[in-house]
Formats: sequence, structure tokens, C-alpha cells
Amino acid sequence: MKKILFLLLAGTAGLIWAQTNTPPPAKAPAVTTINSDSADFDMNAHRMEYLGHVVLIDPQISLLCDRLVVELPKEGQRPNRISAESVVTNVVIDLTQNGKTYHVTCTNAVYTYSVENSKTNELVTLTGDPVVQNGENIMRSDKIVWDRGTGHFQVYNHRGEFMTNPDGKSGTNGLPLKLF
Repeated sequence: MKKILFLLLAGTAGLIWAQTNTPPPAKAPAVTTINSDSADFDMNAHRMEYLGHVVLIDPQISLLCDRLVVELPKEGQRPNRISAESVVTNVVIDLTQNGKTYHVTCTNAVYTYSVENSKTNELVTLTGDPVVQNGENIMRSDKIVWDRGTGHFQVYNHRGEFMTNPDGKSGTNGLPLKLF
């Protein structure tokens, strides 16, 4: 009898625990905020254009520019192409990735995304005297093309400065960036 009471009590306690244990809350969707002086939305062309004092704030990146154009596919949510440009000042991109903060300036930044033959292609191209800074490390070039799928960078006319740590170990001026 004691065994039956014990099993019954243990089973009831298990049911009570299961009923009060709620599942973890769903992950909140990432919110991207874009502010600008004006905007033009062409729903037929699936194109959004933001003009004047454009400020984009995202959990992964902040971006300032004069003009931002976002092209969306007919189906799906991921942009095919995003271009940011500045005529008077620079495009300014600040991001934190893997605990490191990067500050990027250039006159043009273009992100392209496509899937061809089941292969995803994601390229970020920085032009117009791009400069990437991480702390004291600085990289300047004429053009940077980053293949996000392979992690490969092509840097044209590279000019970099990087600091040596106090322990004598060299840092790197490579760019493990996620720009868009």
C-alpha cells in the first residue's frame, strides 16, 4: 500500500510540475528602424528609396548615409540588393561582431544577395576610399569586396596599420565583418 501511495504521489507531483512549467518565451523579432528626410516606395518594382539624412538602426548594425535603396524580390523577405551612398559626407557603418567593434567609412556600400544553382551568393562591396577601423587597427584601400558566403576578402591597393600588443604578439587588420 505504501508503494502504491508513493507512486501515486510521485506521479501527481510530476503532473503538477509539468503543468506549471511554461515553455520559454518566443524570441522577439529583430526590429530595424530607418529614418530619413523623405522616402519613395514603389510596390510594383519592390523598391524602397530613402533620401536625406538616412539613419538605419538594426540590432547588428547602424548606418548613416545620404541615400539608401533597398530592392526586394517578388517573393520572400530578404533584399536582393541594398546600396548606401553619400555625396557630401561618407557612408558610416558601425557594427559589433564577435565582441569587436568596427567603424567603416566609404562613399558607396553595396550588398547583393542571390541564389544560383542552390548556391547562396552574398557580396558586400565598399568603394570610394573605404576605411575600416577596429580600435587602433586601420585598413584603407581603393575597394573591398567581401564574399560573406566564403569569408573571402579582396582588397585593392591595401594600406593598413595594425598595432602590436604589449605582450609582443601581432594583431591583425583582417575584416571578419557582417555589414548587412
